[in-house]
Amino acid sequence: MIKRITIKDIAKLSGCSVNCVSRALMDAPDISLKTKEKIKRIADETGYVYNRSAASLRAGKSHTIGILFDNLLNPFYYIMINYIWEYLHGEGYSIITFKNDIDVFGKDMLKQILTYNVDGLLSFLAPDKEAVKILDSSGIPAVVLGRNTSGMCDCVFIDDRKGGRLAARSFIERGFKRPMYIGELSSLECSVERGEGFREEFEKAGIKADLRYLDDFDSAKFGNFFAGLADRNELPDCVFCFNDFAAYEIMAVMDGRGIKDVAVIGYDNIGKEINMPGMLASVDYDKRSMTDTAVNILLNKINGVADGHSPVTVAENLKVSFVKPVR
Repeated sequence: MIKRITIKDIAKLSGCSVNCVSRALMDAPDISLKTKEKIKRIADETGYVYNRSAASLRAGKSHTIGILFDNLLNPFYYIMINYIWEYLHGEGYSIITFKNDIDVFGKDMLKQILTYNVDGLLSFLAPDKEAVKILDSSGIPAVVLGRNTSGMCDCVFIDDRKGGRLAARSFIERGFKRPMYIGELSSLECSVERGEGFREEFEKAGIKADLRYLDDFDSAKFGNFFAGLADRNELPDCVFCFNDFAAYEIMAVMDGRGIKDVAVIGYDNIGKEINMPGMLASVDYDKRSMTDTAVNILLNKINGVADGHSPVTVAENLKVSFVKPVR
């Protein structure tokens, strides 16, 4: 078995102390440029690989942020995580991602994350009360994106009710009379807020909106639900979806069955960052502003600049975007 080169080997070959080698490899300002160049040259020649975990134990910080989400298939998370990574990378941090199967995370999931010695957590899922207790006792800061945690921990979220109203207004202006909202879980506040905003706006126009919440975790539940409506001849003339992922599932069913007379609006406008197939209108907002705000809060907590929990609402410039032609 080939012996792995360690920092002690580099110290012996360079004639420097282990501490000097460690600081040179981290570009510490108190190590001369000549010494750094010598140590880095030896490290390159010997194939030394920096052991981040060992360095983290010595320094007390890992410079790693955990990111938690619930759907590996949804491109929305790729976009948001990419924005998060760009910000954190510029600050010298790495990321590690985790997946949870439901829309809240508890103590077991959190304990798994903490075993990786992360400095903080950015989550697209809200914590339950037991997870909050562990976060508070461990001193690990967490920021939730897209969910209002009502003061349990820091969060950055959107005015979802306003987003629902904007989608409804777009349909009303184009003369639709049989609206439906197809939402996520009825226990998910942002899903309910989007539906309520949609209902309120149509109510002003004297039209009753049909709100449906899909309280299961099936992988293709939005498409299957819409297909069931088609089978029963119960299709609305317009559908507002909880997110673009749901909208694209529904549009796939429409394409497969040749359904042309149902208008669809999604939420998140992932087509702004990713060239998605099909034609979809979507509630749009500044996703980078949202992630930058969340990362800034988290880093301030990690560095001891801020304390306490305060919710932050962002993306006041919500709009229905027609980057691609609407159906």
